[in-house]
Amino acid sequence: AYDFVIPYFFNMPETTYDSKFKDIELKKIDDASDEKFEEMIKEFPESYKPYLRYLHSIHDIWTFTPLNAKYDFYEGVAVENNVSSIEVSSGHCASPTQITEKGWCIATREAVAFFMDPRNFLNENDIFMFESLSYESYQSQAAVEATLANCFMSNATVPGTDYTYSWLFCWVGEKYNINPVALASRVRQEQGSGNSAMISGTYAGYEGLYNYFNIQATGSTRDEILQNGLKEAQ
Repeated sequence: AYDFVIPYFFNMPETTYDSKFKDIELKKIDDASDEKFEEMIKEFPESYKPYLRYLHSIHDIWTFTPLNAKYDFYEGVAVENNVSSIEVSSGHCASPTQITEKGWCIATREAVAFFMDPRNFLNENDIFMFESLSYESYQSQAAVEATLANCFMSNATVPGTDYTYSWLFCWVGEKYNINPVALASRVRQEQGSGNSAMISGTYAGYEGLYNYFNIQATGSTRDEILQNGLKEAQ
């Protein structure tokens, strides 16, 4: 019974879909037939509703919560465009090309508009980018364990404790009202094989400190990255 929180903006364009950015198929149902569901989605712009109706037709226990971004779509694109990054290899660098870091550049306005428009991702797979980040009872320990499958945290205990990673993510999630699957996914993404000194607790001068999320772990050398990240943990 997933809950998805989906933003919408003022002054949205009719569409920003362009197949050069992504090969996707958006299925829709134009005619309203479920009064209760229509009440749920009444605050969404009309252009969202055909795609939400289709998703409801195949997953009738999913819920969709509108989030009013409270600003103009084009103003939002302009702001984000200044801080956007896209891979140079994508072919969608703004002109003149501005490199943000090796292999990455400021994106074109059209690319930013595409990725900022939630309607482009209202399909059965991409909809999960909008899953609520609040704690929900369906986010069970089994679901978290499935998220951790085939990585260093799978059915493993947290160093120095008797708690499994999956149990601890659920405990933290419930305590602080955060989706534990999202927490587990982020750590898995950040830590990969689990061999980083950032989570060993043994890095010289920072023993007993851990930064599973790699917060502020930036720099030009390995040691600088580790020290900055562990200072943040400290």
